[in-house]
Amino acid sequence: MLELPHFAIDLDLHDVRVVGTSERPEHAAQELAQLVFAGQPQCVLERDGVERPLGRAVEREDHAGRVPPRLDRHLAHGEHVGLELGLVELEAVARCRMPHQPGIAQREGQVGRDHVPILPRSGPTGAGSEQNGEVTFDPAAHLSDELLDRIRARAAAIDADNAFPEEDLADLREAGYLAILVPSELGGAGLGLAEASVLQQRLATAGPATALAINMHLVWTGVAKVLADRGIDSLRFVQEGAVAGEVFAFGISEAGNDLVLFGSDTDASPLPDGGYAFTGTKIFTSLAPVWTQLGLHGLDTTSADAPQMVYAFVPRTDAVVTRDDWDTVGMRGTQSRTTELHGAVAPADRVVRRLTPGPQPDPLVFGIFSVFEILLASVYTGIARRALDLAVETAKKRTSKRSGKTYSQDPDIRWRIADMALTYDGMLPQLASVSRDVDDVVDHGPLWFAKLSGLKHRAVVAAKQIVDDAMLVAGGSSYFTRSELSRLYRDVLAGMFHPSDPESTHSTVATAWLGPLEF
Repeated sequence: MLELPHFAIDLDLHDVRVVGTSERPEHAAQELAQLVFAGQPQCVLERDGVERPLGRAVEREDHAGRVPPRLDRHLAHGEHVGLELGLVELEAVARCRMPHQPGIAQREGQVGRDHVPILPRSGPTGAGSEQNGEVTFDPAAHLSDELLDRIRARAAAIDADNAFPEEDLADLREAGYLAILVPSELGGAGLGLAEASVLQQRLATAGPATALAINMHLVWTGVAKVLADRGIDSLRFVQEGAVAGEVFAFGISEAGNDLVLFGSDTDASPLPDGGYAFTGTKIFTSLAPVWTQLGLHGLDTTSADAPQMVYAFVPRTDAVVTRDDWDTVGMRGTQSRTTELHGAVAPADRVVRRLTPGPQPDPLVFGIFSVFEILLASVYTGIARRALDLAVETAKKRTSKRSGKTYSQDPDIRWRIADMALTYDGMLPQLASVSRDVDDVVDHGPLWFAKLSGLKHRAVVAAKQIVDDAMLVAGGSSYFTRSELSRLYRDVLAGMFHPSDPESTHSTVATAWLGPLEF
């Protein structure tokens, strides 16, 4: 039994295991217990990568620990949550199912409907801070409520004016957000993809277009982290650049190129010094007005080992022309304009990979695909959360002439909102699990691409369904452009156009389970 300040929660520790060398894991009960993120039903104690069985003292479930009052406000019945335990002799992370007794926290008024990954912790510590020797993650330390309020207040005007959110970028840069995935020893926040996913969900509740635009910068810093975690330091300059204030854009998409990462219509011409000159056209280049470095790919057809896919970074020069052609239905603030490359030069030290065209499990390809899909799924899950919140808010305010009660008491509206919540809640553990697996260098082999494309697909489908239902809950007022829901309705449509699209996703998953098509 874990004793909380106002209520008790039973911990199911039947299937837990321990990693570590401590002979006294019962010290866990005497230290800090802090909920961190939706996880898996297991307990992990770690030290020097050595596994040991869980001590009988903990298995007996007969000691108590005290959780500080900054406990997150959402402990739903049967939900899997993570407990981070500070021990005397080692670090520990315990993930357990809680609570067994349905609704106890909600009935006693100690837990709100708000979900852990989106809302800030109420305590003073944040990511990078220490409490009893444990580093804690506080989303509000990177995206404060005040910052989100400013971004939300500007979102409607940015959409109406079809403008880039310059002030949002300035605020996020000042908050250190551009370097959240950069190791702390290089000056960044030292977060992983799991934490970045939470933050991007949070940012998207305030400014979906801002979150999607920043996503593309975070993709490259995330790829640098994925490679570094696997012993490849070729993108260290990206990490150092992000800390120094560089803005990295994503120059992969090309009109009609359904090969995406595995082929390119952009010409990559080798230079005598080892650099490359790129000539071609990239589309959907988010951050177009402000990027300083463009990560891109092209096809080398002239070298002795041609053809070779070349991945590199080019600076903004006169050889790069940005068209002012972004006038879209939604996600207008991303300013994802078309980019023309007229012999744009990537120096030799910015050429990061030469690969044979076609599908392959190269770490760079995996890094781009994994970070891109996870962060996209995060943004659209954040949109879903905002739509759900607006639906709840509207249902509590609208009054039925027929019954005289608010629509929150209407059985049909209650069913619809419950269905929205069920769909939304299903995305959170998926995002947490997949992003944590990338962080932890888990090997899913050939299933990785199916898992990643499936995650993105489910997120955008779920988000669109939730926004559609939120429009119905809100009624005709949501059809007016002054309604935030009308903007979310347009923004969420962009999700279907990002790779992987539904056709590609289903093909990838079918191949993973059934094998390739026979010819």
